[in-house]
Amino acid sequence: MKPARDAHRWGRLLAKARTYLLVLVVLAILLSYVGYPLLQTVLMSLTSGSELSLANYREFFNRQRPINLEALGNSLYLSFWTVLLS
Repeated sequence: MKPARDAHRWGRLLAKARTYLLVLVVLAILLSYVGYPLLQTVLMSLTSGSELSLANYREFFNRQRPINLEALGNSLYLSFWTVLLS
């Protein structure tokens, strides 16, 4: 009776190990296709030339270029209604 119980215990342990391995693989893929590009985008937006700077944000939010703020407003408006209605 004991070997059958041990076999059942090993079976459950292997099933859990497979589940954890699958979750790790999915997380690695998610990080490589979403996390890394997101991090690179943020870092590129915070650099001007080879130094850290907020110049890109100053240029984007410049009041002499209202088209940028209008585009941002339209994007936020569309996002709001998309989330609300979905």
